Amino acid sequence: MKRFNINEFIWFLILVFIDIYLYYLISTRRIFEYVSSKTEYYIWSAIVILAIVAIFQFFKIFTIPTREKLRKGYLIFVVAFILMINSKSIKEIDTLQFKGVTVVINNTSFEHSHNGEETIPNEGRISLTKENLYSYVEQLQENPQKYVGREAIISGVVYQVQGDENTFYIGRNVISCCIADSQNVAIICNIKEKKLPEKGQWVEVSGKIEMGSFNYKNKVIKVPIIKVNSFKNVNEE
Repeated sequence: MKRFNINEFIWFLILVFIDIYLYYLISTRRIFEYVSSKTEYYIWSAIVILAIVAIFQFFKIFTIPTREKLRKGYLIFVVAFILMINSKSIKEIDTLQFKGVTVVINNTSFEHSHNGEETIPNEGRISLTKENLYSYVEQLQENPQKYVGREAIISGVVYQVQGDENTFYIGRNVISCCIADSQNVAIICNIKEKKLPEKGQWVEVSGKIEMGSFNYKNKVIKVPIIKVNSFKNVNEE
C-alpha cells in the first residue's frame, strides 16, 4: 500500500507556512503593530517550537493513509492565510483618528497603571520612545512640575494641528500586550515658528517641558507640554 498520507502532508504544509509567516512578520517588525515588542522572546520561541513540530510532522506524511477524506477544517486555514497575505499595515494616524487619544492632563487617570515599569531618569534628556511612552506620560501627568525645564525628545505622528495657536499634538499607539488593549497617547507641542508640521506627518520633536494652558471640557487647565526648539521629518515607525 502506498505510504503517502495527504492529510498529514497538508497539515505539514500549514505548519511550515505559519512558521515562515511568523518569521517574516517578526523580521520585518510588522508583528509589533499587533502585539507589544515585549513579546519578542515568546514569538521567537514559538517559531522554534513550530519548526520542531513541523519536522516531526514531516515523517507522518509517509504513513498509510486512513479511509478519512480530506479534512474540511483545512479550509479555515486557507481562508486565514489569504486574509493575512492581503492584509495591509495599519497607519498610525488612522488608529489615532479611529480610537481617539488620551492627552497628558494632570489628575486624569489612565485605564491601566504602569507604575514601576519604567521611571523617568532624574537627570539628562527625557527620551520618550514607543516602549516607555505610556509609563513616562503617566509620570508627567501625576507630577508635571517635577519635570518642568527638562529637555525632551519624542517622535510620532502629528495627530492634530492648531495653526492659530502654533500648537500641534504628537500621538503614538501604545500596546501593552496586544492590539486589543492598545491606547493612543498624545502630547501637546507648542512652537514659536509659524511653520508647523502637517497632520499625518511623522516628526521627531525636541524641546523643553513646560506648563501650558489647555481647554478641557470648557475649562482652561494647566498641562505639561513640550516647548519645541526644533523638529524634523522622520520615517514612520
